[in-house]
Amino acid sequence: VADKAKPEKILTLLKKEIAAMSCTPVERGELARAKERLLTQVAYERDGVSNEIRSVSEAVAAGDWARDYKLEAAFAKVTVKDVLRVAKTYLQPSQETSGMLLDQK
Repeated sequence: VADKAKPEKILTLLKKEIAAMSCTPVERGELARAKERLLTQVAYERDGVSNEIRSVSEAVAAGDWARDYKLEAAFAKVTVKDVLRVAKTYLQPSQETSGMLLDQK
């Protein structure tokens, strides 16, 4: 945050954007870009034997050793309606936790 920016104003702007997300569908192009980024991240996380072992170990701990191998298909199924439904459910003021860490100069 810039030195002259007021943290309270930034928090208000963030809340406004979050509220908009729960009533305005994302654009198809934006969703496609998000899916592509997630797929890229998954590929990087699996790069190398050690990372692959870690990934499978985390999936085992979550209860499904094949979970990571199902992610691509799961991402492909996500629709604009899904994103809006989840946003309406979870991006609510009652779900919010906000805080500010301020420098005490």
